[in-house]
Amino acid sequence: MNPILRLTDSIRYTIAAADYESEVFVEKFAEIMQLEQGEETGRKIVVCTREHKKGEKKLVIPEKDDEPVLCILNTADNMEMFNIQVERIAKAVVIDATEKGGMLIHGALCSFNGSGVIMAGPGTVGKSTASMRLPNPWISYSDDATIILPDGYGGFCAHPWPTWSRFYMQGPGGSWKVEETIPLDAIFFLEQSRDDFVEPIDKVHAKAMIIDTLEHVTRSNIFSVKENQELARNFIKRANSLAESVPAFKLHLSLTGEFWKEMEKALQSVGAHGKNAHKENERPSERDFIKKRKNKNHIHFVYRGVSMNPTFIEPEMITVVPYEGSTIRTGDVVCYKTGADENVIVHRITGINGSRIQTKGDNNAAPDPYTIEADDIIGRVCASIRDGRFRKVYGGAAGIAAMYCLMMRKPAILFISGILHDIYHALSHSGIMRRLLPEKKQIDVAVFERGNTKYQKIIFSGRTIGRYDQREQRWNIKRPYRIFVDESLLPDFRRPSRKTKEE
Repeated sequence: MNPILRLTDSIRYTIAAADYESEVFVEKFAEIMQLEQGEETGRKIVVCTREHKKGEKKLVIPEKDDEPVLCILNTADNMEMFNIQVERIAKAVVIDATEKGGMLIHGALCSFNGSGVIMAGPGTVGKSTASMRLPNPWISYSDDATIILPDGYGGFCAHPWPTWSRFYMQGPGGSWKVEETIPLDAIFFLEQSRDDFVEPIDKVHAKAMIIDTLEHVTRSNIFSVKENQELARNFIKRANSLAESVPAFKLHLSLTGEFWKEMEKALQSVGAHGKNAHKENERPSERDFIKKRKNKNHIHFVYRGVSMNPTFIEPEMITVVPYEGSTIRTGDVVCYKTGADENVIVHRITGINGSRIQTKGDNNAAPDPYTIEADDIIGRVCASIRDGRFRKVYGGAAGIAAMYCLMMRKPAILFISGILHDIYHALSHSGIMRRLLPEKKQIDVAVFERGNTKYQKIIFSGRTIGRYDQREQRWNIKRPYRIFVDESLLPDFRRPSRKTKEE
């Protein structure tokens, strides 16, 4: 009898230990995932513990489902390393499930009257806090990560996924019954705000935000960089179908308001299981680039790599428009293919000599060692979406000027930061800015509880500006808000260090 993991109606995994040492990892994995023992079914994941041979893969996933997945773990001499090995088994599941159309998203999973909802966003936006505050009849299933799979009927279903960081910090919670299957009806991308309100997101915008959220869960410290890159590529392939099938919204939420009421209105607007999507005349007015996007000639790519930093930063959704007879100019950012290479390249035109066009990546020291022709060009990059925000991409002389401005921005910020550093800390220690704050905008300290765990935050004008780090036993305060905070007046949440297991 081995732990059995059931995802949707068709995906099954049997987790088997190949040796005595691996049994401890498998048992912990089953405990965290809240799995039951059963007869062997579905695909088998064989876990073994041994020293790696040079060049040997830590994870081997054969193409055929009837062949077992091999997951090789290291020995662990401390609890943090032990939990890292346990998470590797989970990641083996994720990578295999990704081949079956799945993806792992950085978001809390909850439901309202049977409608599944993901609240997605980076680690500091407040997913855990929001999921803790949901009242009945809302149900919270996980607070940090969710695995999404096709439901076989053109939609998606979701399963809660463990909050692995809890186990690294030896904190309580973080474990959920992963086999819970929830039909996915909406995704809400969280953004802290003074007021609670929801705005719908178009599909292109949603795809970019989904990709950004998926990137949060790929970490190179679990497997090799190459394996994580492959995982990210597979996630990106799934993002388009997810954006097409599941309505997306931006949820502006405060830490004190009843944001769930706004979510309930949004769910009502799309109907049960997303059957009644927004009609065009019911949606709010959108930016001009969204209207232009309706032109079928516009193409959308996800930018990968570093050659165009800082103009584009991976992963960034870019919009490409074919030239269709318009003039190709020096300074345009173009998408093109060279020879038999099927990869789309995004570089800037630096020179035109007759029919030969010279290109170069903004972040590269030298021009490309080849030239292209007009027929090689797919189109000009006219816009992009980064971190959920629209950016117009200029071409010609304006594009070159914009490139230099972006390249000079970081050195300029570093130079100015050096000058302002001493002024900033002097203001912080003097307390002048604190005394100038209106009474209604004073700094507050809030303590949120989940089970036996407490989370301490500094709140200013409805947004989190600081958190207490229990590991470092100190307050982390965002810039420039330190000038408004007197750390000597903040509560001391230090706790005695825990004894080790050996002690």
